[in-house]
Amino acid sequence: ETPTVELTADPLVVNQNGSTTLEWSSTLVTDCVASGDWSGSKGTSGKEVISDIQTDSTFELSCTDVEGAEPVRASVSIKVIESPPTQVSLSASPTSVVYNGSTTLSWESNADSCTATGSWTGEKRASGSETLNALTENRTYIISCTGSGGTAEATTNVTVLPVPVTEDPVTEEPVTEEPVTEEPVTEEPVTEEPVTEDPVTEDPGTNETMPCSNEALQRIRYQSPTAETLEACIQEVQVRECTEQGLSQWSGSFEYVNCVAHPSNTSSLPRWQWNQIEYAGGFRVMGGKVGEGPNSILAYSPGPFTIDEAKNTIFMVTHDYEQGFGEINIPTLTNSVDPHDFARADTVVQRFQDIYQTERDVTGIEGYFRVTGLLQLNNQLIVNYMNWYDASGRETDTTMIFKDASNLADSQLIGPFQMQGKAHAGGWISPIPAEWQAKLGGTHISGLSQGSIISRLSVGPSAFVWTPENELLSASEGGPLETITALDYSLQHILHDTSLYDQQADGTDNILYNRVDGKNHLWTVSSSAGYAFIIPGTSTYLVVGHSAGHESGLGYKITQDNGHLCGGPCPKAADDHYNYYWLYDVNDMVSVVEGKLEPWEVRPYDYGVFDTIGSNKTLTGAYYDVDDDLLYVALKNGDPIPTYDKPPLFLAYHLNLNHNSR
Repeated sequence: ETPTVELTADPLVVNQNGSTTLEWSSTLVTDCVASGDWSGSKGTSGKEVISDIQTDSTFELSCTDVEGAEPVRASVSIKVIESPPTQVSLSASPTSVVYNGSTTLSWESNADSCTATGSWTGEKRASGSETLNALTENRTYIISCTGSGGTAEATTNVTVLPVPVTEDPVTEEPVTEEPVTEEPVTEEPVTEEPVTEDPVTEDPGTNETMPCSNEALQRIRYQSPTAETLEACIQEVQVRECTEQGLSQWSGSFEYVNCVAHPSNTSSLPRWQWNQIEYAGGFRVMGGKVGEGPNSILAYSPGPFTIDEAKNTIFMVTHDYEQGFGEINIPTLTNSVDPHDFARADTVVQRFQDIYQTERDVTGIEGYFRVTGLLQLNNQLIVNYMNWYDASGRETDTTMIFKDASNLADSQLIGPFQMQGKAHAGGWISPIPAEWQAKLGGTHISGLSQGSIISRLSVGPSAFVWTPENELLSASEGGPLETITALDYSLQHILHDTSLYDQQADGTDNILYNRVDGKNHLWTVSSSAGYAFIIPGTSTYLVVGHSAGHESGLGYKITQDNGHLCGGPCPKAADDHYNYYWLYDVNDMVSVVEGKLEPWEVRPYDYGVFDTIGSNKTLTGAYYDVDDDLLYVALKNGDPIPTYDKPPLFLAYHLNLNHNSR
C-alpha cells in the first residue's frame, strides 16, 4: 500500500484576525512535522485550531514513510479577507442651540466599542444616539471607536447662542425709555403729541433703517407632532436676528408648530402568531420587453417592489443587469397553489426607465448597482440601493427619489442621500403604525440584511427608524438621512441562539455555518431578510426572507450532495434552503431606542419555515396592504412556466388580525 497524508482546513476563507481548524490523518507513516505557517512535531492524525490569522497562509505537513522512503507531504492554504478600516461618524442635531437648550448626538461605526471624550464621557455602544440638555456654553464632542480595523475618531461642535433678549432689536427701545414715560399720562393728552413727533422716527435703530424689526424674532417649535403626553412634547426656542440685510435664518432644527398628546397604549397590544397567516392566492407578471433597454425584462428582477393601492398597480425593477424602474397592473389573485392557474399582469402602466449610468443617474454608485427597497409616498418614489460588491464597506450612498412617481420618464431625480446605517439600513421601507410612532421616534422603518460581503451587513434582521417627510421628500439635493437604531447585528454581534451558543467560545463561523452541533435554526451565513414591517394593532415586527443549512450544515465553495459546485457559502444538501420568517416584539425595539438594550441583544420570539406553496425560490421583496389585509411577497425567478427567462412570482397572504393572541 502507498503511504498517505491528508490535511484539510475549515474554513478556507477567514476574516482578518479570524481562525480556522486544521485536521489531518495519515496511513503507513510515523513521525509528522509541521512547516509553513505552523511548526512543531505532530501526531499521525489530529486537529488544531489556528487563531489570529492576519494574512494569507499555507500550512504544510510532512510525515516519514514507515519504510524510510521519501517523506509524504500535504498542504492547505487559507485566504484572508482584510478587515475594513475602522470608521466612525458623529453628528449633532441641531448644531446651534439657544441658551440652556438641548442637542442630540448620533454616531455610527463598524467598531466593537467606543469611548466619549471632550464635553461628554463614558463608554458608548458602537452606534447610537444621545440627547444632551441644559447647554450653556459651546461644546466639543469627541468619540473614539476601536475594532478589528484599528481605531478611528470623530468630532462635532455645538454652538450655544447668546441669551436672545440681549440681541433682540425690539428690546433696545423699550417703552420705558420713550419720553412719554417721563410725564404722567394725565398731563400729556394724546392730542398734544402729534404722530410726527414720535421719537421712533428719530431712532436710527427703528423701522426706517430696520424694516424687518416688526417681524417675530423668537418662536417655539416641537421635535415631533405627537407624544405620549403633553409633558413629553420636546420643544426648543428658536431665534433669528433683524439686520440691515434683513432677517437671518431661524436657529434650531425642530419644525413642528404643534405637539399633541397621542397615547399609544401599546402595553395591551398582542403579539401576532404565525399560525394566523392564510394563503390568499397569487399572480404572474408578463415576459418580454417592458422598456427600451436590452435588459428591460422582468426576468431576474432583484425583487423589491411597492404597491399603489389606489390604482392597484405595482412599481418594480427590471433584470439585475439594468434595474430600470416602471409600473404594471396587478391582476386578480387566483387562490390556487398551481402557478399555471394564475392570472398574469398584462399592462405596462409606465414603461421601465433605465437610470443607472445614464445622464439621469444620481445614485453615486460606481459599480454593481443593486436596488434594495422601494416605497411610493406622497406621489414620490423612494429608492434604496447598494453597491453589491462593496468589499471595503466604505460606500455611504443609499437613496434617491423620483419627484413624480406618476411620470417616471420625465420626473426629476434627487440624490444621492446617505442613510445613517449604510448597508445595514438602506433596504426595505415600511410604515410604522401610528400607535408606535411616538415610542420609536419616526414614521417609517428601513432595514437591509442581504447581499455580499457579510462584514458590512447586518448579520440578522435590522430596523432603522426615520421620517422621510422630514428630510427626504422636500429636499432639493442629496444629503445625510438621520436614523434611530432599533435592531442591528454586526459580525461581532451576530444573531444567534444564546441558549445554545456563545459567540466568543464557539466561534462566529462555526455558528453561522451550523458546525457546532447542527442545531442552529435561527440564522446562518446564507440567511437573508427581504422585507419587514410592524403589523398594525399588534406588538409584532414581522420579518420575511430566506434561509438555508439548518438541517445539513453549510460550507464555503463546496460541492453539494447533487454534484453542484457553489461559488460561495451554501448548504451541504442542495435542497436544504427555504423561505423563512422571524417575529420580534416591538417593545424590545423600543427598549433599544430608549437605551435599555443594545440593538444586537434582541431575539425573535418565533421563527421558522415560510411555506410559499412549495417553492424554495428566494423571497426578496414584500409589501403589506393594511386595508385589504394582504401581505404580497415576490419570489425571485419564481415563475416556473417560462423555460429560460423567469420573472418573479407573486403570492399573497392574509394575516387575519382579528385572531391575535399573546
